[in-house]
Amino acid sequence: MLLFSSANNWLKGTLTWFMEEEASGLMGLVSQAVHDGGRHVLGVIPKTLMPREITGETVGEVRAVSGMHQRKAEMARQADAFIALPGGYGTLEELLEVITWAQLGIHDKPVGLLNVDGYYNSLLSFIDKAVDEGFITPAARHIIVSAHTAQELMCLLEVQIFTRATPLFVFISAAQQSEPSIPMITGL
Repeated sequence: MLLFSSANNWLKGTLTWFMEEEASGLMGLVSQAVHDGGRHVLGVIPKTLMPREITGETVGEVRAVSGMHQRKAEMARQADAFIALPGGYGTLEELLEVITWAQLGIHDKPVGLLNVDGYYNSLLSFIDKAVDEGFITPAARHIIVSAHTAQELMCLLEVQIFTRATPLFVFISAAQQSEPSIPMITGL
């Protein structure tokens, strides 16, 4: 699942959580926890998917749009950062799209992977191989930041948000050297 996380004001700690569908499964659990924590939860869904995807009670606000392109555009417009949790084809498609948009200069927002239990290690290895083969530039490789915990990932994204004009210096901790080159800042 790709989560478009928006902090309209990170300094005040406000957070809008964009959910993909009804309040079920992993996304539903996270959305409910965010809502229970007093944060705003917004679901942006194409009208055509509403009968199939919203079968029960929703959490927070649901905004209907005309199609998938409008859904992505609305979430991207509202977001300050993008976070991918472990997921399937839809997550991968949305993740690669926001990475591509960043590479093309359509946005300059950070993109994060919550790499729970190494879920994204193979994807990160693939990206590293594409860099080695010249298909992705080293600068474009660093569009993505990755962390094993939500707390670490939020710290990395906050650093990127506050230092957009300054390149992010990335350090690999000794514990990560056996994994693909996962960007990580140590000592935060």
